[in-house]
Amino acid sequence: MGLQENKAVYLRFIEEVFNRGDFSHLDELLADNYKIQGVQPASSPADAVRASATMFRTAFPDLHIEVEEVIAEGNTVAARARLTGTQLGEFLGTPPTGRSVSVSNLTILHLRDGKMAESWVADDFQAMKRQLGP
Repeated sequence: MGLQENKAVYLRFIEEVFNRGDFSHLDELLADNYKIQGVQPASSPADAVRASATMFRTAFPDLHIEVEEVIAEGNTVAARARLTGTQLGEFLGTPPTGRSVSVSNLTILHLRDGKMAESWVADDFQAMKRQLGP
């Protein structure tokens, strides 16, 4: 696949899975042995993604990830994005605050055969905790 197609896979993943909560096309987006570095393994790669997206979307029902920049080289895609939302559900032990957050996200992913094979994701959880308050 070309660079634009690789970028499109990532952009589709963000839009469908995190922004809309649509998991119906995960098999088209994720390789069978997809790995999210730093995340405990789930029963399947798709289950790990569903769990993560559901956690965010439950805590922040108005969750939106705006991709600000995407760079591709070979089978690697790097992206900078901004996650925004209002905390109306529990998030990582923090009860609902009703406060809005806006935090940065960096992602690097490798694709294989047009599907996401491995990713590293860094969200600014320290900034999120500060914005949510004590």
